[in-house]
Amino acid sequence: MSNHNAHSGLASHVHVTPVRMLVVNLIVLTALMVLTIAAAQIHIPTPGNEHSPVMNNLVAMGIAVTKAFLVVWIFMGVKFGTKLIKLWAYAGFIWFGMLFFVYCDYYTRSWEPVPGWTGHESALPRSPLPETVPSEGPKQPEL
Repeated sequence: MSNHNAHSGLASHVHVTPVRMLVVNLIVLTALMVLTIAAAQIHIPTPGNEHSPVMNNLVAMGIAVTKAFLVVWIFMGVKFGTKLIKLWAYAGFIWFGMLFFVYCDYYTRSWEPVPGWTGHESALPRSPLPETVPSEGPKQPEL
């Protein structure tokens, strides 16, 4: 019987991740989870604003990105993948960073009042246009 993988044109390279590496990765991910829980229990003061949760959020996001990197790098096999696989993995993390900066821009903007959100509709400017009543449709001529 012939080997079909040798003739299919696909790479015959198959890598099996060592069990020891998977176990070490699992232990590191568990330790990072415990660190995440511990970091959520304490308040890290922000310089200039003691009550702001900015530093707690930055620590939590740093731990989360580290955990995501380990899952992608080891469990998903990017470490042993081709250069194209690594390129797409890096592009995903760069894309995440870009989305994070978009969120930072969104977070710094002020909120605009919208009717119904605050319960104080009188504080909003009224439209200069008269309110229209929906019509009941075209009138039928009487016979």
